[in-house]
Amino acid sequence: KIPVDAELRRREFVLEVSYVVEDKEGHYDLILSNIHRNILLQQMPLYAAYLNEGGALWISGFYETDCQALLDSAKANGLILSKKLSKNEWIQLQLYRHPSAPEA
Repeated sequence: KIPVDAELRRREFVLEVSYVVEDKEGHYDLILSNIHRNILLQQMPLYAAYLNEGGALWISGFYETDCQALLDSAKANGLILSKKLSKNEWIQLQLYRHPSAPEA
């Protein structure tokens, strides 16, 4: 068994924090976004376009009542739900980019 620290050193990790998604270049394996429902809906096409094929988008910062609108938008942008988590009244959706979704 490989120790955890040795396993982590074998992988390359890039973490970018950005408030303006439109100014980003490149494609990513993972995008995290914890922000209001309306911003998530507005930026869903960008998140999908900037994900590598099979890449993951984890979104949070919204309530159960917001889920259907977010899932509809995700589906329209080629994203598929892989997991839904909740804590208290807060929801996290873990989505991934379907191979046929368009790239930026």
